[in-house]
Amino acid sequence: MSKNYSMILLFIYIFLHLILVNCQSPLAPALYVFGDSISESGNNNFFPTDAKANYTPYGIDTSSGATGRFTNGKTIIDFIAQSLGLPLVPAYMSLSTSDKINITTGVNYASGASGILPESGTALGKILSLDEQIKNFKDTVLLKTLKSRAELKNLSDSIVWVNIGSNDYINNYLKPANYMSSWIYTPQQFANLLVHRLIRGLRNIYSLGARKFVVFNIGRLGCLPAIVNSINPKPTTPCVEDVNNLVMLYNSMLSSAITELERTLSGSTFVRGDAYGLNKTSAEAGISVAQTPCCAVGGNARSIKAAAPALFVFGDSLLDSGNNNFLVTLARADFPPYGVDFSGGASGRFTNGKTVADFTAQLLGLPFAPSYMSHQILANFTGVNYASGASGILPETGSNLGECISLDQQISLFQSTIEEELQPKFARREDLYQYLSKSIFMVSVGTNDYINNYLHPLFFNTSLTYSSQAFAERLMGRLFQLFKRLYTLGAKKIIMFELGPIGCMPAYTHRLQPRGLCLDGYNQLVSDFNTQLPLTLNRLANILRDSVFIHGQTNTLVKNMIVNPFKYGFVDTKNPCCIAGDATLACTPNLPPCLNDNQYLWWDGYHLTEAAYSIVARDCFSGSLVCSPININQLVQN
Repeated sequence: MSKNYSMILLFIYIFLHLILVNCQSPLAPALYVFGDSISESGNNNFFPTDAKANYTPYGIDTSSGATGRFTNGKTIIDFIAQSLGLPLVPAYMSLSTSDKINITTGVNYASGASGILPESGTALGKILSLDEQIKNFKDTVLLKTLKSRAELKNLSDSIVWVNIGSNDYINNYLKPANYMSSWIYTPQQFANLLVHRLIRGLRNIYSLGARKFVVFNIGRLGCLPAIVNSINPKPTTPCVEDVNNLVMLYNSMLSSAITELERTLSGSTFVRGDAYGLNKTSAEAGISVAQTPCCAVGGNARSIKAAAPALFVFGDSLLDSGNNNFLVTLARADFPPYGVDFSGGASGRFTNGKTVADFTAQLLGLPFAPSYMSHQILANFTGVNYASGASGILPETGSNLGECISLDQQISLFQSTIEEELQPKFARREDLYQYLSKSIFMVSVGTNDYINNYLHPLFFNTSLTYSSQAFAERLMGRLFQLFKRLYTLGAKKIIMFELGPIGCMPAYTHRLQPRGLCLDGYNQLVSDFNTQLPLTLNRLANILRDSVFIHGQTNTLVKNMIVNPFKYGFVDTKNPCCIAGDATLACTPNLPPCLNDNQYLWWDGYHLTEAAYSIVARDCFSGSLVCSPININQLVQN
């Protein structure tokens, strides 16, 4: 993520430069993209090529998963589009003819492994060279101008982004076994050839109506892990300087050529992007590991099988990914500032970013489990999220806020999923059984049986009917039966999180003095539940053959975060990050949250921030503090 930060600084510079040079609005009507894997958004998904990124762990930090972008999250193009106030730029190959005519905000023509020269990258398979990308752009322009001559004005105000040339070295000049260029041309001659061909391409784009260009030079290829690791013996310097010297020849020629081009093309503006100088700011940008790739690499592109076939999610607002968006209820999170750090915006998640379920899906190598009510079940069926904000173990819990889906109803929806979606998918019953038995089932429920039931005597009589101990026993008895039902439907690997310290939630502590003290009485109610939970889970594991129940112990962890905030990277563990003002202590719609949400424990009156959920999820996946008797990583190997 820190690398993305340094990129953002560069984009802001480019963006401001465009504004200052042209003295126009900072918003451009469209963004047209040409280049290679640095800018690609999925064109290569449609080609027979090894240069693909449509598999995990690519896209691990986006809600869409592996889209074909060659990174963990957003690309340069995604960030610049957002800065311009534009939607993400779609891949040309993903568009229908109708889309190409009607789209007004830009198209991405970039293709991984492509170069300025038509032969660059072809050893990996089919790609779109710069000439082919420009041809596709020409086709787009012709389709649009047939529709309206006003499109030419739109095009002249749009931004053309060009970042290409790396593969003319990586997948051409430096591959003498596949290409003859290094035998035919000296480094000086080859650089001159590339610049000449690129300038010709830019002239062609200009002739089609474009006027505002951002053109990048080539980065320090000699510092790429793939280049450094290919040298034997390894260089004594961090980078292979001979390769960087090749790049510098090209970059120096490009700069003067762009200056001359801008002088000769009337009305044109060219902004130069210095990719070569980007590495200089790594330390300042917070990048601590600059020579080692984040993902495991080796061999040609191939999908790594996910650790589990699917993740099924049940529970309340701690895990809800948008089911309540479709219900009549006050328990909603489909408005800003919810989702301020989530790539999909306010999706219905009750936090600023990802939930524990989202992080777990990523760690398992799976896309985010879509909410059941959205009817967006993934074709490869990697899971579903049934969780519903305000819901509980008891069917009446949360009804004071409106509609919600109780745990019993969620399991019924899971049964419907099996009957309507899964059984037709699997030809043999044994295959369906294996799929379900290897899948992970995550449950976080019970908090609302206190918050929106037991502690609301005006709406519910449970606190008048049951003692704290008796109420916990009632919840356990029902939970026991519901887990047995889930097991009979095929679930074998189940994670159940205990309840957090509700007496420490800002919803209850905001009126206390001094601020931040916890209500011990409320925490004791939760303690009665949490004490009985591991006994119930052990009993289930003993009587349900081949089942594994993991106990998620979050209560102590959250208390430790409150007592020792700096140990976990928090500055404020008392106040919610967003302005929570109404009776539900939800975020006030459209009011900006705190500036440094990763330093806050609480997002709103009841829910944690993404930063806190990340700690919980990662330890439960591979640590030993949160989940027992084994962690999730051990569970999938079980």
